[in-house]
Amino acid sequence: MNREEIRKANEGIVAIALPHAEDYQSALRELEAAEASSLGINRVVWLQVREAITSIGNALDLFKIGYPDAACYCLRQSIELATCFAYIHELPECERKEKLSAWQTQSSWFPLRGKMEKKLESVGGEYADMHKRMPSFFSHIEKINERINKHIHKQGYDFCYHYRHFMPIEKKHQLVESLISEYESFVETTIGVVAVFKLFIDPLPILLSEENVANRLPGLLTEPYSPVFMEKYIGREFVAEFKATQRYKDFKEEIIRRPRLNDAVYNLKQWQIFERKNASLVLEQCEQLGYLERLVVLLALYSNKVAHVYFYDGLLMFVTDVKCNRTIISQSSEDFKKIRLSGQKKNIQFKGVLLTVFETYDNDSCFVEHDIPFEEEEWLTLCKLVADFNNTIAEQIKGMEQTGA
Repeated sequence: MNREEIRKANEGIVAIALPHAEDYQSALRELEAAEASSLGINRVVWLQVREAITSIGNALDLFKIGYPDAACYCLRQSIELATCFAYIHELPECERKEKLSAWQTQSSWFPLRGKMEKKLESVGGEYADMHKRMPSFFSHIEKINERINKHIHKQGYDFCYHYRHFMPIEKKHQLVESLISEYESFVETTIGVVAVFKLFIDPLPILLSEENVANRLPGLLTEPYSPVFMEKYIGREFVAEFKATQRYKDFKEEIIRRPRLNDAVYNLKQWQIFERKNASLVLEQCEQLGYLERLVVLLALYSNKVAHVYFYDGLLMFVTDVKCNRTIISQSSEDFKKIRLSGQKKNIQFKGVLLTVFETYDNDSCFVEHDIPFEEEEWLTLCKLVADFNNTIAEQIKGMEQTGA
């Protein structure tokens, strides 16, 4: 042992194994995957969501290296951040600007957690609704928070490093086992608090788990909470009560009014995957496709040589059911930019495959990856198809602009 390790051991600072640490890390990854949806959420709110998740991760690390009091502080910090982001989101617009300014300038009159909770109960939003429906959930949070504070403020011999260090071995083992058990309840409750309070600002992590919802919302980064996650950290009763709130029902009704995409169209829009065997399904709902998706379908249906289609200098890639024999997998937008600026168009050698370039209606470039070269006649036909398609789109856009649509 080096000098620092000896010092820590003499002061009672020893590593503590956390049996379910990986389960908690997995839960944090799931919270992160339930990312911001396109609901116009304030950026400060989302920053606080991420900070709340990070604080739990920090707490796990601190506990494992022997600092349970500091770990508890991080958990309390996470609960306070969760309260804060729910508070800012639920405020009326006029008050929100004022409080955001106070938060950003670290003003002394930005409220503490107790005042934020009282305000949340009074504004009549999702928090207030759920507080009435599930008082036991919120009272449990308070009990856990009180116990966390006992650790932070070292109220009792058991929370003191030096006292633990000079304990008899058997009693020390019992204390550590008790500490681990209680700490895991702290972690699980805190993960649940962040998950639940996040629902107050964005119900999609639960809504997306319902049948016939995800296929109406392509293009989202948000992943739903898994059944295991909801069972362990939120609870069936809370989920059922949350789904019964009027705001959740209204939001779900608005989503259900949107067209339900078949799997082929959803995969194309969500994951940029087009399989030729599903062409008829895609064409059934072609009105749901954007310009880029339609162009990909046009190219892929005309030629079985088309494997991948790139836009925005390679930043966006669509894949088809044709596989290319690539010899080099890595690529960058600079590679595509050089080809675009070179003026080359057809059968360009590129990392063991070929690229062919077409223009989009807005004078950008579309790169088609293929193994087998395009013949001259085939190339000219494709150029005409793309040009005619672009002209049609340009005319439609012009007509919409003229009518103010």
